[in-house]
Amino acid sequence: MKHGSIFKPTALLLVVLIASFSLFGCSGAGTQTTAAPATSAATSAVSDSSSGQTTAGVVKEHHLTILGKDRRYDCAPFSDRDQYPTWQAVEKLLAENGITCEFELVPKEQYPTAIQARMAAASDLPDIVNLIDLDDQTVLDMGAQGSIIDVKAAIDQYSNGNTLAMWEKYWPDATKLITTPDGKIFWYPSFSNRQLNGKATEGTGFALQYRGDWAKNLGLSAPKTIDDLYTMMKAFRDQDANGNGTADELALVSVDGFLNGIAQSFGLAPNLFDISNKADKAVTPWYQPGIKQYIEFMKKCVAEGLIDASLIGATGEVSDQKITENKGGLVFNYIQQNWLEPMTGLDTADYVPVMPKADGLEPVFEREPSALVYEKYCVTKNCQDVEGAVKLFDTLYTEDYAQLSMWGVEGTSFKWDGDRKVAIYPDYTDEQLAEAKALVGHSLCGHTVFPVVNIQEEWADVLTAQKVSQAKQDYEISMQSFTDDYSTSPALALPTEDERAVADKYATTLNTYSSELLVNLILGNTSIDDLDASIKEMQTMGLDEMLKVYQSRHDRFTATK
Repeated sequence: MKHGSIFKPTALLLVVLIASFSLFGCSGAGTQTTAAPATSAATSAVSDSSSGQTTAGVVKEHHLTILGKDRRYDCAPFSDRDQYPTWQAVEKLLAENGITCEFELVPKEQYPTAIQARMAAASDLPDIVNLIDLDDQTVLDMGAQGSIIDVKAAIDQYSNGNTLAMWEKYWPDATKLITTPDGKIFWYPSFSNRQLNGKATEGTGFALQYRGDWAKNLGLSAPKTIDDLYTMMKAFRDQDANGNGTADELALVSVDGFLNGIAQSFGLAPNLFDISNKADKAVTPWYQPGIKQYIEFMKKCVAEGLIDASLIGATGEVSDQKITENKGGLVFNYIQQNWLEPMTGLDTADYVPVMPKADGLEPVFEREPSALVYEKYCVTKNCQDVEGAVKLFDTLYTEDYAQLSMWGVEGTSFKWDGDRKVAIYPDYTDEQLAEAKALVGHSLCGHTVFPVVNIQEEWADVLTAQKVSQAKQDYEISMQSFTDDYSTSPALALPTEDERAVADKYATTLNTYSSELLVNLILGNTSIDDLDASIKEMQTMGLDEMLKVYQSRHDRFTATK
């Protein structure tokens, strides 16, 4: 996903690794392919531990077919993988465990549509399939229909212990997040784990960010209140902060949802249904005290042209273009982002994170957990070698593969600085890394055919290596103690059949109505005086029933030891 300044909830799980480890998107077109040949044959050795050590003997060979995306970056199509030392090391690790793979690849732009059609037909399926573009409920339905298998049963039968041991060590909540109420697991996930100063972090956060260089040039201080923010944005526009002679300086934030930083300044949850970590409770923004103040504030910003109404519902690419044109005065993004400033083409550009307060309300905070569990890789009903599929993931969920995923190959993409790994080319773009053949595992095969397994021993080192400003690092650290927060991966157990039935009945209609209502209120097409009646309308659509489902799922999650 692009690092757009207009964020939507469904985008967050896909952007995390891009945000954490790359400076810019790649510009090369890349080769697209529909298939790739099998990799080299396995060696006569057998793995007997999670560290990749082997003992003499004849290994049982497993040949697996995998359906995935051709590339994560345009400059590094997966079909070119053999050129990279990191892939060569991955291939060697697989071979040592008797695993060879044949890949069927679909261009990433076509993948969401292609995978839905392929899984709907449920015939001619590969052994393993990347289903990261499908939501939980869709994949659970596939499990119920039998097109994908229960991998928990397969793990219990065939695993050497690596998978669950690795999960427990680095991602102890993983099984609670992906286990169905009847004890089944239908996918293997991707993982990311971060530490800060040697300790687990609360997670990396998102914040409003204003153009600090513009503010400095205009003599403006950091906004402490939401009114200060409005004054700043108006000054940017009225005093021609970008110097192009046109009143085109904009706040590039979403209007059709609540995940935009401004709503959080009014104490509003980021999503239509969410879990307040502080209250330990399922909530909806429509019931929270700041809803009317927030709508009135956004209505004022749109009416005065500080937020461009034409950007409502626009893609991230559209807002990115505004940043490239040096028109983005306010954005919402990862605190530690370091890609927006270069997009302006100006060495002086500086986006500064801030959390302004609304009158009489306390702000809330959105963060991505440090032990992130996301994405879905499934074993299909057509798999004739379930033991081999389990062995593949037992090989991927190891310290050896985690190093290749996060850091790549020593001497090629990383080196040791004392007891810490550091990138050899910290200033390179992804395109430059591709040219140097220094891309790491998650850039080559993560998100495409294999899960990401990233263990970041020291998050601050990664940020420093990627030239994230000290001011942003300090802000990130300061927010570690902020407790009124929401998570991009809320503490929710998977739904029961009854809960899924409730979601099937209400979720789509409610999400559509909520988005349309919010836009109409902010544009002035619907009077704020009608808000209470509109909320009652949502109640007839199942608003309270959905809240009960979220609360029940949260209660089960927290009750699980």
